[in-house]
Amino acid sequence: GGQPYSDMFIDTNGNGEYDPGEPAFYSIQDAIDNASDGDTIKVYDGVYYENLVIDKELTLKSASTPILDGGNTTYGPAVHITADNVTFEGFIIRNYISNYTNISDIGGILIEGNNAIVNDSIIYNIQSDSSNPAGIGIDIHANNVKVTNCTVYDVDSIGIRVRHDWSNPPTTS
Repeated sequence: GGQPYSDMFIDTNGNGEYDPGEPAFYSIQDAIDNASDGDTIKVYDGVYYENLVIDKELTLKSASTPILDGGNTTYGPAVHITADNVTFEGFIIRNYISNYTNISDIGGILIEGNNAIVNDSIIYNIQSDSSNPAGIGIDIHANNVKVTNCTVYDVDSIGIRVRHDWSNPPTTS
């Protein structure tokens, strides 16, 4: 075991350590695209300028403290969870922009997959590009979602919003 040559790997044997033969990647999305349902992706320290779409039943875990950074120029969501049974744990998400007219550009994490778990993450500096408030840290449009031990701050409108569907705005957030 040991740290891979790249910044992340798919932990195919489940021991939490990189072993020769396990696929290693430099982009988180590339690892997601090459993973299979049920896989765990371990991500090491670094600043990743990416928008992630998690469209498989995966676990993304930090091996330390990786940062997703929008550079104050990239529209969110930084992380869009579309598959059911996704676990996302131990990341810092910062410096993304949201757009009020495109409801999917919420900035931080957009969860549309049921049974998602978001844990031990920090989301901050999610700003809106217009006078309408839009910057949302975590936007949940799914059932049975657990958000634990997360910190959300310095967002333009809502830290964490939960609602049943896009067309039915909540009375409280």
